[in-house]
Amino acid sequence: IDDLSEDASQLHARYFFFLGNPDALRSGTRFVQRDLNRCFLLNDDTSVEGKRSLELSKILAQTDLFVDYHQTNQPAAFPFFTFAYHEESYRWAALMNAAEHFVTRDMKVAFSSEGLCGDEWVRSRGKPAVTLELGKAGISHEAYRITLASLQRIIGFVETQLEQGKRPTP
Repeated sequence: IDDLSEDASQLHARYFFFLGNPDALRSGTRFVQRDLNRCFLLNDDTSVEGKRSLELSKILAQTDLFVDYHQTNQPAAFPFFTFAYHEESYRWAALMNAAEHFVTRDMKVAFSSEGLCGDEWVRSRGKPAVTLELGKAGISHEAYRITLASLQRIIGFVETQLEQGKRPTP
């Protein structure tokens, strides 16, 4: 967080940062009981990830933009965006300039029949949401570099727009 702003008290917008699945991170796995990105909208309070999705839903309900820096259970040759096509979300992804590749689908087609991903849940509420796949689960220098650079672009854009009295929409 310190790498994003020299003085966070000078920022005009509120930014929420959270680890999606801290229990999985601690255990060195992508998930503990079930994939967190199948738990949104299920109201599942029986699994670790189901409980976490209920907690995160409260935060995500307040957001104007959701960016999911995501990791996969398999290695990826390069980072890529993946989300159902949504014009404003696509413009945010372009502004991030974090990947050259974009995997998409129609907004009417769910990613999984098991439940909603976090980005799907946010878009279902009429807000932009972007998922950037950074590669296999775990902490890496390259994932950190890409995440930091794209967050700096987003925050720089949002802050400049707000300083000019404009709504931050790319």
